[in-house]
Amino acid sequence: MDSRTQERVERWDSRPFDGDLHALAGADFSGAVVADGTWLFLLGGRIVGVIDGEIEEVVGGSGTVYEAPHRALPLLCSMEAQRGAPRGQYYTNETPLEEVDDTLQEGAFTGYVELSENVLSGDYYLVYYGGRRMAIAYIGNAERLLVGEEAFERAVDEVGIYDVIDVEVEVTDVADAVDAPSAAGAGDAGVPESDTRTDESGPEPDREQRATVGPEPAGSNAAATAPARTRSTNDDDEPAETDDLEADETRWQESRTVPSVDSEPDDDVANAPNKGAVAAEEPSASPPDAPEPDANAPSDSEEPSAADGAAETTTPAEGSDSGAERDPEAPIERLEAERERLRARNQELSATVDELRTRIESLEAELEGARGGQSPSPGPDLGIDEALSQTNLFVRYESRSQPTLGTAHEDRVDRSEVDANLRLEYHTRFEDVGATVDGVPFAEALTDSMEFRFLEWLTTELFFEIRDTGRADALGDFYEGITRIDRVELRSEVPTGTDAEDGTETVAFDVVAYDKMGHPLLVAALNDTREPVSRDRLEAVAADASAVADRHSELAAALVVTRSYFEPGALEVVEEATKSGFLSRGSRLSYVNNPGYHLCLAESRSEGFHMTVPEL
Repeated sequence: MDSRTQERVERWDSRPFDGDLHALAGADFSGAVVADGTWLFLLGGRIVGVIDGEIEEVVGGSGTVYEAPHRALPLLCSMEAQRGAPRGQYYTNETPLEEVDDTLQEGAFTGYVELSENVLSGDYYLVYYGGRRMAIAYIGNAERLLVGEEAFERAVDEVGIYDVIDVEVEVTDVADAVDAPSAAGAGDAGVPESDTRTDESGPEPDREQRATVGPEPAGSNAAATAPARTRSTNDDDEPAETDDLEADETRWQESRTVPSVDSEPDDDVANAPNKGAVAAEEPSASPPDAPEPDANAPSDSEEPSAADGAAETTTPAEGSDSGAERDPEAPIERLEAERERLRARNQELSATVDELRTRIESLEAELEGARGGQSPSPGPDLGIDEALSQTNLFVRYESRSQPTLGTAHEDRVDRSEVDANLRLEYHTRFEDVGATVDGVPFAEALTDSMEFRFLEWLTTELFFEIRDTGRADALGDFYEGITRIDRVELRSEVPTGTDAEDGTETVAFDVVAYDKMGHPLLVAALNDTREPVSRDRLEAVAADASAVADRHSELAAALVVTRSYFEPGALEVVEEATKSGFLSRGSRLSYVNNPGYHLCLAESRSEGFHMTVPEL
């Protein structure tokens, strides 16, 4: 199991584990169990994931029980531990989270959405089981937990990149997983072992808590319609489904003969087993109960007749086999009738499976079309301008606990430590798998581009040159601005004002670096030709940069970079704009006082860069 998921689980309330999984199942436990390195995740007393081992390694062993603060968490953690490649990756400003949420719910999706990349406030998760969604958020460095609608509303208001990951979830009863053979052998004795929890001597554990957590109920029909939908999307083996339904329905019917001690007089399901009662009270609070439509959410049409119910409620609490002793043929006849009904039920579910498979295929086709209709392989072949204009770069770190540009700004952190921790990532608005740029693989073309190499130089070399040459104060805004870079747009336009006739006015730069709040920090114009930069070109760039600074006070610097050289007239433009002269050793170097930003020049030589104005 990955370390981040394990760290989060180990923050839950814990206690020793004595090897008795049946006790956890009887208590409708939601959380995790670890023994001998094997992790079991349970939701409502049922197993939703076995990680790093087999269930046999846990049964009868010793370890630790971790009780989840919310019922959705073990399902999420199990899914994270089984995470595969994302089905898709999206940017919230281009594909809003609400749209994908609607699509996944309609498509009976099982898996989760993770919104954490390029997000300022925390990590957000939408967990789906058969289309039923629960939201979870970890806020801030302390990872304060939020659940339900509050977490969902926070997520949809965030800006960032999110992944959609589908996961196959197998929900298993503890009795079926641990001692199915013995339970099958005891079938004639009455109540199966897996249902012994219906004869509890006290109130149902966690009943009050379970009634208040989880997503809002979807309505009176949610409990009846969701089970068939969720089961069918994750069960490709219809014959096995028939057997499961028969076994679960049998156990449910037989367990009804044992009165529930904690039933209340006005409870509509007072005579149903505890597990069924809770499911009826909160139909959408425990998704993995959904695959057992007859065991946890029986419809009115599936209830026994009133006469049968009256007879059963008078059965002594010692067990259901006393009724069988009085009339040995009655249970057999009833089970045969149930078997016939379940066969008919299975035919209905099989039809639902076919319908949902068709719906899933349709939705997947729509999603593929929304991504531009590009096939995964081979990908599109684009020109360099088109590719870069649809690419964002991100400054990220392997670990925030290790040295970053921010810590290097405050302390004398060694450059090699920051370099080892820093990484530049990219996100495209096109399908980049198999994509090429003029026949060259996209990733190779991107890293070879002048734009990418410029950002790499800015964050791994220039920052430390400014610091180590003692120019950190004289280039203070520029120096600090580098530490705040979060996202970089290539071949981008920046709004500078509003024109009454033409709408919003913009100016274009080859590189625009933003902070986490979307404020432009640095702009750069690149000359990737052998022609020198002229006075006219420098005047145009300076005018555009000043327009940006007038609109966005956060702008720290504007750079002009060339792989040739600057004409004398271009150098004069910088000197005139900075008034005091670019060779000044005053308090601020190469600084345009009004509106206030550093105007700098750099040259690219032999695949490297160096600052020419001001001289370091």
